[in-house]
Amino acid sequence: MHTVYGDGMIAQPPFRMAEFTDVNKFISDVNNVLTDNTYILLYATIKNGSGRDEHTLFFLKKNDSKIGALSRTIVKGTYILIDLHTFNSSNLRAKFKDFGFVNYAASESIKYSEDDSSVVSTLFGLIATECRRTASDFGHRIIYSYLEILLTVTFRAYTTHFKQKDGVINEVDLSFSTLCNKAFMGRSGFSAELPTVDTFARILGFTKYYLNDISKVLHGRTAQDRIDEQIIAQAKRLLANTDCSVAEIAYQIGFSEPQMLNRLFKKRTKKTPLEYRISLI
Repeated sequence: MHTVYGDGMIAQPPFRMAEFTDVNKFISDVNNVLTDNTYILLYATIKNGSGRDEHTLFFLKKNDSKIGALSRTIVKGTYILIDLHTFNSSNLRAKFKDFGFVNYAASESIKYSEDDSSVVSTLFGLIATECRRTASDFGHRIIYSYLEILLTVTFRAYTTHFKQKDGVINEVDLSFSTLCNKAFMGRSGFSAELPTVDTFARILGFTKYYLNDISKVLHGRTAQDRIDEQIIAQAKRLLANTDCSVAEIAYQIGFSEPQMLNRLFKKRTKKTPLEYRISLI
């Protein structure tokens, strides 16, 4: 049933929907409610000084780092607790994995436009109606359909936000491009580890999911694709301008095994590194 959180989280599998205004109580209790097979979809009102309510959506899982940040971010919310086992046949867990924003940090959440906020609020209301009904296969299928729409609306909102390329997005994208360009230049040693999306995300202070989605929206390529592009460019430079063996070049770039460079190079250029070097003669 649709209940106020202050009355307590009352177990009602496979769904539970509730509102709360006591954010600290929600934070203190939420990890006791979440399990490895549950998610909370939290439609929250954000703290702001404008006097006008703004909203965002958080996806919370067990021991999620976002939970601790909520007290600094929101003032109240409505949540849906979902048991993923209920959707085994439709594999909702895989659907969540298709969308990077499910794993964004709290600071990376987007403020919905008024139109999108109205749609999301309506969807939560429709889901609440189904939660009040007796659980059935029809109800599960209907809620799954609403969740798909909810994910798609949120994906559209993030994509629109990224395409607007405001100051923060431009800065993130430029900083990542700069790191990619510099990462493999002048690597003369054999001990440096191969940079990864995780490496760059930590340096920039964002999640790898956020970094990857910005890259896909603005460049049509994943963040890893752009790293691989720099790896291939550096390998080509070394193949063309040094007498180092392919194995030495692989280690110099940061691969732990030469075969890893061979596979990536062949995948990207349709030639092996040796075939590329011979083609330059």
